[in-house]
Amino acid sequence: MNYIIPADKVSMPTNGGTTCRFMRPRALTPPTVQLGNSGVDPAAQVPQRDIIDAQMAFFGTGCVINEQVILQDQEGVLAWVSERLAVSMRQAEDLILRDYIVSAASEINAGGGSNNDRNVVVVKPLIIDLECLAA
Repeated sequence: MNYIIPADKVSMPTNGGTTCRFMRPRALTPPTVQLGNSGVDPAAQVPQRDIIDAQMAFFGTGCVINEQVILQDQEGVLAWVSERLAVSMRQAEDLILRDYIVSAASEINAGGGSNNDRNVVVVKPLIIDLECLAA
């Protein structure tokens, strides 16, 4: 699974440091009161938001190319290494996000299925009842 799909990507500005600030709006009360002619009701709401500071972590890797190539032919080797690095970084990003999601989950039941799949123990009386229903 690609865990980055539901995430919001945010670009840090140059020399922005290691803390990123997010603004999360709070939900407004749904309008369930019918509008009248006075223009006063329903009462106005005040929009609010929570400020969340996230500490950034930086990950990276590098490659050592131990291959002699002619100067005119180096683009192919560099392109191949760049592709390998890109795949490696996407996999690392996915693993880091997976570990974060698992650490933030309140309950994980992922034995042979997705989260919250309950394993059903099939017992003999249940099989007998199903055979009777099928007959």
